[in-house]
Amino acid sequence: MIKKTIRFFKRKRILKKALICIVALLLVSFIFRSPLVRLVVYSKVKTFNEKHHAELHIGKLSMTGFFGLKITDFFLKPENGDTLIKASEIGADLKFTSLLVGKLSVKKLSLNDAFLTVIRKNGLNNYAFLSKRDTSGGNTEISGSEYKKQAERLLSMVFNYLPARITIKNLTLSSKTERLISSFHIRKMSIKKNEFALFILQKDNKERCDWIASGSIDKSNKEIHLKFIPAIPNTKVVIPFIEAKMGMFVAMDTLNLNFTPGKSNNEKLPVSCSFSVSGLKFKHKRISAEEVSMEKLLVNLNVNIGKDYIEIDSSSELGFNKLVMNPYARFTKSASKHLSLRLDKRDYPASDLFESLPEGLFTNFKGFQATGTLAYHFYFDVDLDNPDSIKLESDFRSKHFAIKSFGSSNLGRLNNSFEYTAFEKGEPVASFIVGPGNPNFIPLDRISHYLKDAVMTSEDAFFYQHRGFILESIKEAISKDIKDKRFARGGSTITMQLVKNVFLTKNKTIARKLEEALIVWLIEYCGLSTKERIYEVYLNIIEWGPGIYGAQAASRFYFNKSAQTLNLSESVFLASIIPRPKWFMYCFYPDGSLKDYESEAFTRITERMVKYNFIPAQDTVNFVPSIKLTGRAKDPLSLFTFPFLLEFFGRFLVFNFPILRAFVVVKHKNSLAGN
Repeated sequence: MIKKTIRFFKRKRILKKALICIVALLLVSFIFRSPLVRLVVYSKVKTFNEKHHAELHIGKLSMTGFFGLKITDFFLKPENGDTLIKASEIGADLKFTSLLVGKLSVKKLSLNDAFLTVIRKNGLNNYAFLSKRDTSGGNTEISGSEYKKQAERLLSMVFNYLPARITIKNLTLSSKTERLISSFHIRKMSIKKNEFALFILQKDNKERCDWIASGSIDKSNKEIHLKFIPAIPNTKVVIPFIEAKMGMFVAMDTLNLNFTPGKSNNEKLPVSCSFSVSGLKFKHKRISAEEVSMEKLLVNLNVNIGKDYIEIDSSSELGFNKLVMNPYARFTKSASKHLSLRLDKRDYPASDLFESLPEGLFTNFKGFQATGTLAYHFYFDVDLDNPDSIKLESDFRSKHFAIKSFGSSNLGRLNNSFEYTAFEKGEPVASFIVGPGNPNFIPLDRISHYLKDAVMTSEDAFFYQHRGFILESIKEAISKDIKDKRFARGGSTITMQLVKNVFLTKNKTIARKLEEALIVWLIEYCGLSTKERIYEVYLNIIEWGPGIYGAQAASRFYFNKSAQTLNLSESVFLASIIPRPKWFMYCFYPDGSLKDYESEAFTRITERMVKYNFIPAQDTVNFVPSIKLTGRAKDPLSLFTFPFLLEFFGRFLVFNFPILRAFVVVKHKNSLAGN
């Protein structure tokens, strides 16, 4: 009992001494807090400046309260560069425990009259110095392919170092480049109990937009929720920078953003992020010639970030208007760059698709109505360092599909006579009837079989075997585009070419390509027209020379005869000039005879015609191309040494003088009627 009592008092004395030491330490720390803070702060400033070759300046540093810090006349800039950050006053409440181990950890931050200006001009900028690291003590860089570590470091900066409470008065964020000056001004902002709301004034070269932003940043649960709405009723939130930098206008009624990282393990870091937009409008010349509008856009992404890959899991959702899909994507950068995409949408109402098509992207489907169900499967895989490795699958299926209404654009007009207008650079240059009402129209069964087979060989040898799309040709086109690092080839079939000419504008946009694919599918898969009618219309509208449209007009222009009586040489010649119809004159000598080197094109086409069983091999034995211009096409060749000058100046006048252009279109109509 006595021993226990002695031990108790010993413990009490030890506890009392420890408590006295702690109190003494706290008292000493409080008395000497200013020198302690200055020591830590100026040490950090010196290290930072040496590491980043920067000028981080603190005009005056003083203590407020127990461990409050006040900084005046603060600025940060690269050596011999423009100022990146400047603030008249910064206040911070520091964590005492962090100070004891020589670290700065801020639990409360205030900012008054501050400016952050990002400058990028003439190949120079004032922010790149922040990414520079001192590697004298060893390589501490994180490899560019280690996506997981980069993401973890970024999340740590956001959730671990962001103060719990932030108060801002008069903060201006601006960006200056050669072409764009844009700025945001925040008059007042406070983050308190994880929540915040603020008013943003945004200006750029063209306009001003006022936003209201609200949301929450929950550090404990690692969640971010943001909402942006226009400050003025009945206006839209305009996304800055994009229009001036990329030529793209983007505006919306409401924007919601949510971000939640999962628990990281040795293999991956899972991240869930989503955004939803209402009343979206955007416009870009490469997307669509018209403004595109979408009532509702929803994106829920479940992303896995590994050391050398970024993956969008198939549990993700992509929805626009009524349609919701589950995409999968994975990009890997290890020994080579690898990209995989997959999309499967099982049976869903066909009406959901056509009612969800964004206005401005699918102009031919306004008011289009259909019943039944649709299903779509898509798979794409490629080693970007080996473009020939492409794997591509695409399958659009329907059940009990039926068209109730074509809407404003009659996609079924191919089956009857219709007026066709040819365009050049977006301007109409010829207009005529495709049907018996046009004397130059010739039915398919009256066209020389040599011409039909030669054109098919040259443009789409398997036209009667496929249903509008040839995946192998599309794969070859994509492979070529990846190698050239640009969109150069399209892999078009005859049906695709016909759709471009009859239903779509000549603007090379993403919208036109999407609309083309959907119309081709409807024509070929849903039987809107027969193969024979498709080919008949195609041969009667394609351009075969300057202002020469259709097989009959071409046959008369070059050979002064009907397309019904064309021989093999004449047919192969017409097929060979389809890719460049206006340059036919380069194929001939001034006397109208064919140049010798053009025989290579003849040999290539005739060999393929034999290969695909369009003509027997004996038809090409000792075959010598024999072409003699006997129609109107020979006239410019005998009158001009450089006939292309006539074409150049003629087209210049037509496209630059609207009155003359209108005259040419009318004249072309009259000439067709006269023929």
